[in-house]
Amino acid sequence: MSSRTLTILAGGYSRRFQKKDGKWLDKALLYINNEPLLIHLLDKGNEIYDGINISVNSNSRKRNYEEIVKSYLPNVNIDFTVDLRKISLDGVLKGIYSTLEKRTNSSVQFIPTDRPYLDLRILKGLKVMKRGVSLLRYDNGMIEPLISLYGAQASFPENFSQLPLSRADVPIRFSNEIQVYSISEILGRNSLSSKIFAHINIQSDIENERIEHSNSTAVNIPDSVLIEREQPNFTFDDIRYNEEDEIVETLVEIENYYSAFLSSFYFWKQKKISIGKYKAFGIKSLKKEYEFWIKNEMPFLALHSLDDLVRYFPGERKPGINAKIKHLRKKMKIEPRRIK
Repeated sequence: MSSRTLTILAGGYSRRFQKKDGKWLDKALLYINNEPLLIHLLDKGNEIYDGINISVNSNSRKRNYEEIVKSYLPNVNIDFTVDLRKISLDGVLKGIYSTLEKRTNSSVQFIPTDRPYLDLRILKGLKVMKRGVSLLRYDNGMIEPLISLYGAQASFPENFSQLPLSRADVPIRFSNEIQVYSISEILGRNSLSSKIFAHINIQSDIENERIEHSNSTAVNIPDSVLIEREQPNFTFDDIRYNEEDEIVETLVEIENYYSAFLSSFYFWKQKKISIGKYKAFGIKSLKKEYEFWIKNEMPFLALHSLDDLVRYFPGERKPGINAKIKHLRKKMKIEPRRIK
């Protein structure tokens, strides 16, 4: 049985959190109960997990956090992951990928730094998918991509790290095993408040707040829903570049639609297929991915399939597609935004 490592994602710039013309504030170092928020998360995690890792975007940030951790928790051993430099991934996905690349025979539970009330007993109760991801879903279809548990053998091909991707759910959409837990069922079974999942957006969200530590009693975790797809019988390490068409079509056949899109994108960037083939493969793959997630009642991922469709292939921004995007955003109460 592999160990479980808690990884705190602390490499962001917290742009929405900052006040106009004010001094930049690190959300992870906000004081609550007279201690930085990061320390609260580390203290709770140390009681539950086999190891703790902090994902940061620079060595200077690592050094700063190291000093703070030593001053508050001198006897707690904390590891750090600094974002890999020679990859094209951006944002929080860069931190997730860098952490997964570094792990050794350990499942990884990710959490962001802006969840001061998060009850880690819930996350510890999730079942590990050896090759996949366990995640949490709201009744309206929204998921928590930053609070996901990756199995020890869950992978994201190094080749895809050369693509300009940034969304946290990229490895989830790529995964062949996805285990979904209902947040409302977890809260209901354990008489817990929905505030557990509240996050900090602006500075006033945390004013005069206090954090109450949960007791050690285990929580009752309901059954999950498994979304499973066939595992490809090849890896990118042994790809022969005269077989790109067959590779993409095979991924489509076994319902790995997002993998098919990323593969066609990668092959096109590497000048292994023409722009025409890339467009044909990409459009077909993303449309089928949308249908796959709708069938499996995952509208959040279905929405991102369509977002990618109109982002990478602007000619697909047609009334029917726009209507589907609008419907999904309304269903999940997501404010419309311009897709660049």
